[in-house]
Formats: sequence, structure tokens, C-alpha cells
Amino acid sequence: MLIYLYLCALWVFYEVAPATISQIPKASTVMMGTDVTFECVTSEIPNKASLTVNWWKLGDERLLQPSSHGRKRVIQLENDRNLLKILDVRVADSGIYYCSVGQQQNEIVSGTGSRLQVHASPEPVSLSPKAPKNSSNLVLVCRTGEFYPESLIFTWYKNDTNIKTGISTSKILNTNGTYAASSSLETLQPSGSGALYTCLVTHLTLQSPAMAIYVDASLNPAKEKTHLFLLVCGCALSVCVCLAVTVLSRRKCQFRKQEGKEDSVKFPSGSFKE
Repeated sequence: MLIYLYLCALWVFYEVAPATISQIPKASTVMMGTDVTFECVTSEIPNKASLTVNWWKLGDERLLQPSSHGRKRVIQLENDRNLLKILDVRVADSGIYYCSVGQQQNEIVSGTGSRLQVHASPEPVSLSPKAPKNSSNLVLVCRTGEFYPESLIFTWYKNDTNIKTGISTSKILNTNGTYAASSSLETLQPSGSGALYTCLVTHLTLQSPAMAIYVDASLNPAKEKTHLFLLVCGCALSVCVCLAVTVLSRRKCQFRKQEGKEDSVKFPSGSFKE
């Protein structure tokens, strides 16, 4: 009797035991614009023909449907494997994705979830001058591209000296969930000093800070062209004077040599008679 009850218990356990699910990977961090794939692997259970696997994102009640259209695609594979592939990921795609196994429209068990984190680099970084409102001082603005997460640091240098004053920073949240930031530097020295300014941007996505450089050259190109023209003309005039002096010197030397030859000519005696 005990043996019979034991065998019945094993049969019931085998028929109604819930499936187990493994989600691979458990977490993934990718850059915005790339693709990511999550895998749902179910254990061996009876009646696999009636097995269904569903995917959804935490906080979103809609199930992700198998489709070859759109960025989020559910792909059924053999050997109890099911894939969720997200194309061209965006910051808004960040979250936890679950897969669940069901039979006859009844859910049996859900996976433990796969966490997706989407990052965006602040590159490219640009540095350009800005006309000041009430001053002739130099104003530089360092701007980033779209980035995520929010934390970001600007660092300024003039030549090799770190600048910590005259700096103001602003940050905005874009509609797609990314951020954009800018940092302004106003110096007390008028523009045209010839100094080298460097803006460094430090962010989680960067192995080394992104860099932008600005050389504070003269802001009056016409004046620079005039100076260059006068310099060229002066050089040309000097060359002409040198050539003229050289030619005159050579001619003078030749004239002196010719006079010396004439003075050295001697006429024979008796050649002329009075």
C-alpha cells in the first residue's frame, strides 16, 4: 500500500511539477544604438507541444509578441530556447525583462528576470567662442552630445593650468531620456591672447576623458592679412635693394678693371712725329 501511494505521488509530481526557467544573461549593459539579446531556457517538462513562452517588461502590462517587425522581437528556437532581441536600443528600453512558461493558457512559472541598462556617450565634445554681452573678455562654451547616465564632470585648462573660476554649467533632459550639458568659461583676459584652452569631459562611458581644444588667436583676420602683406612687401623690397646694390658693385668693379687695363698700355717710341 505504501509503495502504491509513493508511485502515485511520483506520477502526480511529474505531471504537475512546474517548469524551471533560466534567463541568460541576468544583466546586460550596452551602449545606445546597439543590439542586445536575452535568452529564456526552460527545463524538460511533459507535453512540450502545448508549452508557450511569453516575454514582458516590468511595469508594462503588454506582452511582447513574436514578430519580425519593430525593434523588439521574440524568436522561438529549438531545444526549449526562446530569445528576446532588442534592436537599436534606447535609454527608454532600460528595465527588467521577464519570460514566463505556460500550458493551456495557464502560467506555470516565471523567470527571475534579466536587467538591461542602456548608456550613451557624451561624445562628440565641441568647444567654441561666444560673444560676451557686456564685456570684451573671452567667453568659451564646451558642449556635449547626448549622454546617459546623468553624472558628468567638466574640467578646464588654460595652457597647462587648471581653471576653477569663471565657470558655469547647465544640463537638460531630452525627450528620449538622455541628457545634454554645456559649460561656459569667461576669462578676464581679452580675446586674441594666443592661449590654448582645453575642455575635458569625464563620464562613466569613457575610458579616458573626451577632449576639445580652442586656440585663442586674433579675432581680426583683416588685420592679420594686412600685417602679412606688409611683411611680404618689405621682404621683397629688401631683396630688390640687395640685388641692385650687388649689380652696381659688380659694374663698378668691372669699370675699374677696364680703366686699369687702358692705363697699362704703352706706345712704341717714334710712333708719333712732331
